[in-house]
Amino acid sequence: MIILNTLIFIFLMIVFFSRNRYIWELIISFLPYIMWFIYLICVTWIFVIIRNVFFIDWWNILNCKFWILFLLAFVVLWWLYTHEYFSFYNQKIIQSIDSKDTIKVMYANIYSRNEEYESLKNKIENENPDIALFVEFWEIHEEYLLKYINENLKNIDEYERIRLAKGTMALTKLKIENIWVNNEELLREYWYFKTTKNRKPYYFYVIHTSSPISNHYFEIRNKQLEHISKETKTNHKNLKDNIILIWDFNTTPWSDYYKSFERWFDWKLVNITRNKQVMTRNLWEMVKINDKRFWILHGWVRNIISKLPLYCHIDQIFISKSIKVWNLRKIHIDWSDHYGFVVEIE
Repeated sequence: MIILNTLIFIFLMIVFFSRNRYIWELIISFLPYIMWFIYLICVTWIFVIIRNVFFIDWWNILNCKFWILFLLAFVVLWWLYTHEYFSFYNQKIIQSIDSKDTIKVMYANIYSRNEEYESLKNKIENENPDIALFVEFWEIHEEYLLKYINENLKNIDEYERIRLAKGTMALTKLKIENIWVNNEELLREYWYFKTTKNRKPYYFYVIHTSSPISNHYFEIRNKQLEHISKETKTNHKNLKDNIILIWDFNTTPWSDYYKSFERWFDWKLVNITRNKQVMTRNLWEMVKINDKRFWILHGWVRNIISKLPLYCHIDQIFISKSIKVWNLRKIHIDWSDHYGFVVEIE
C-alpha cells in the first residue's frame, strides 16, 4: 500500500508539473476526475488513521506519523488540482440585457461520419440560429440538407480542409463579407469572416485545430495555436474589434499551451465557457460511434465503456470584452462525440 501510494503521488506530481509534454497533457485533460480520485485517496487515509488510532490496540506511533505524512502529501496534491480547476470556472460572464436584438450563433463539431441527417436538420430548425457553424461538415450532410438550406438560409459558404477532406460550413441569415481561409501548410485551416448587424461589424474565426492523437499531431496543433494567435492580433490592432473565436480547440484549459494562447491576448479576449462547467467532449461516445475501430474489445465491454460519463472541455468560445453575452448553453448533437453550443451575443 505504501509503495503504491508513493508511486501514485510521484506520478500525479509529474502530470501536474509536466503539462507541456504530450502524454502528460493528455492525462491532465481529465483533471476533474483526477481531482476526485485524489480526494478518495485522502478519505481512505483518514479512515486508515482513525481505524488504527481507535480500534487497534497495538497502535504504532511511528506508523501513525508516516501515514499522516501521506495524508498531508495527498491533501496538498488535492489542493493543487482543485485550485487549478476552480480558478478557471470563476467568471460571471452571462449578462442580462434589455434588447433581444442579438445574434444567435449555433456551433458544433458534428462528426464527419454522422448520418443522423434528420436529427441535425431538426436541431437547426428548433434552434433557428442567425449563424450556424459546423466543423467536420461532410458533403453528405450538405447534400441531404440542401433543400432545407435553400429554403430557409440565405447565404451558404463552405470550404474543405486541404488533405483532410473534412469541411467547415457556415449557414447564415446574415450577409458574410471578407471570407478568408488560411493554410500555411499546417494541415488544418481556419476560417475568418465578417458580418454586420445594426451597423456594427463582428469578426468570426471558425477553427478546428489538429487532434493530438500522436506526438506529431500534438506538435502541429501547438504550431497552429501559435499561428492563429499571432494572425488574430495582427488582423485586429489592439484587439478593439468585436471578435469571436469559436472552435474545437483540441486542448483543455489545463494545458500549458492553452494558457499561453490566453495570455497572448492580454486578457482582452474572454473565454465565455469559463462561466460554467461545460465538458464538451464525450470520450466514450467516441468509442460507441467508432465501434468497429475498437474491435479488439468484446461487444459487452464496448457497451459498458460507451455508457461511462467521461468528458473533457476542449471546445471553446473566445469573445471581445466589448461583446455582451445574453445566453450560452450546451446542446446535444446526435451521433457526435462533441456537445455543441448556442450563444446569443450583442
